[in-house]
Amino acid sequence: MTGMLNTSLSALRSYQQALTTTSGNISNANTEGYSRQRVDLQSLQSQRTSVGDIGTGVQVSRIQRYFDQAVTDQLRNTTASFNQQDTLYTLATQLQSLLTDINTGVDGAVSNFFNSLQGVANDPSSLAARRVFLDDAKALAVRFNDLDAQFDSLNTSVNTLIGTSVTDINQLTKRIADLNVSITNTGMNPSSELLDERDQALVSLNKLIKVSTSPNADGSMNVYVGNGEPLVFGSTQVDMKQLLGNFNPLESRLSVGNRDVTDDLTGGTLGGALDFRNNLLRNARSELSLVGYTLATQFNEQNTQGRDLLGNPGTNLFRVASPQVISNSGNQGTATVTLGIDAATAGSLAGKDYLVRIVAGQPRLYQLPGEKPVSMTGSSPFTVDGLNISISGVPGEGDEFLLQPSINVSSQLTLMITDPARIAAAAEDGSPFGRGDNRNVLKMIDIENNKLLADGTVSLRDQLRGLLSDIATSTRQADVGRQSQSTLLDQAIARRDNVSGVNLDEEAANLLRFQQSYQAAAQAIQVANSLFDTLLSAVSR
Repeated sequence: MTGMLNTSLSALRSYQQALTTTSGNISNANTEGYSRQRVDLQSLQSQRTSVGDIGTGVQVSRIQRYFDQAVTDQLRNTTASFNQQDTLYTLATQLQSLLTDINTGVDGAVSNFFNSLQGVANDPSSLAARRVFLDDAKALAVRFNDLDAQFDSLNTSVNTLIGTSVTDINQLTKRIADLNVSITNTGMNPSSELLDERDQALVSLNKLIKVSTSPNADGSMNVYVGNGEPLVFGSTQVDMKQLLGNFNPLESRLSVGNRDVTDDLTGGTLGGALDFRNNLLRNARSELSLVGYTLATQFNEQNTQGRDLLGNPGTNLFRVASPQVISNSGNQGTATVTLGIDAATAGSLAGKDYLVRIVAGQPRLYQLPGEKPVSMTGSSPFTVDGLNISISGVPGEGDEFLLQPSINVSSQLTLMITDPARIAAAAEDGSPFGRGDNRNVLKMIDIENNKLLADGTVSLRDQLRGLLSDIATSTRQADVGRQSQSTLLDQAIARRDNVSGVNLDEEAANLLRFQQSYQAAAQAIQVANSLFDTLLSAVSR
């Protein structure tokens, strides 16, 4: 009887644990990141007799956590990719709206500008037509100014998003380091809850930035970012820091430890924000400024080649900002760089920023973004891509200078002529002057479609349409990438749920099965107890 009682008790204890585990699974069916658990049962050592082995019961050998590292890694990677594309699409949509909206975009303002100029050509002596043109010219300049201010606002928003992401990243990595300590302290069998919490923290971290991991023998996990910079090393957490930009304080740089990792970061919200800032926003700003610079300088040149309504030589129509050079805040040398536009080769301007870096004592020129090398031979001053670049003083090794040929044009474009009579519509070619002469204004109209850019292959209108097309294409690509990654993410979540998720139908079946086994074990105990009572009663007679 004792053997039967002990065997039944072992079953009772084992099935009680199985029921508790199943109940825990059911309770956490909707807990994000929870991995279902299963009780594995094992027979106790049999008792050997002369007639054969007699079973002595059952025990719980382990409570298994359903988990697949490959599936989890895929979930983390697709999480990082989706959030990068989603952030890029959201920001690109805002940029596209700025450039194409009738109230904020520049395309409609350019059309109005040239349409009213046609009105001057139709009636050069009309002060009313000239006033309409000056009003549209001022509106165009203001539109460039406002759009540049919107770019600044968008850049500030991105910078804020980067700062928020960095704060969240540091909180998550601190939590992962703390979980490493707790997991290590539990020995060789850490609780499933701690492992689940760490895995969920890593998924949340990949929503912000793509990371890689490596396990340690003690159960802790190392976390790396970029090209292998550690954010978590066992129990030690390293903060990511947001630093002021080398050239623009609002273009934050990011460091881990003492290393700048900005250019190495991908994935997640942070990767999407950096991608947008360093590529789409920077390109749009530079190329729009190139349109403004070319339009303003061409009109200035053409207006000075004609005569106004009073027969006087024309003057500049717009005030155009000078090119800008910004020295890296960390430069060690005494060198200075000056930048000008070469009139003879201005058609080669690319609408890009450039970087001069001192390498082995020599200046090297790179086109941004991406640091595409640009040949710069000979000695200072250098003429390349329509730019005159002069370097003086003694540079330090690694010193950098950001060259922005037209970056300030949009923000500072200003109409200089306020008197409609000063529009030089008439030609100044020795012909008899007449108030109805429109020969020079017809040349101004041609500026819209003259091949003035890309070494004489692209017009102003083509350049502007190309910019809008590029932004629309980039936005569409980000949307396609977002939808594609969303599908992959859903599939990764489904695979993870298939392995680790709780299936309520399965758990209900287990609950019934373990309940029946528990009840049967209890019944066996009752039988053993009844037999024991019968034996005691027989012996006591």
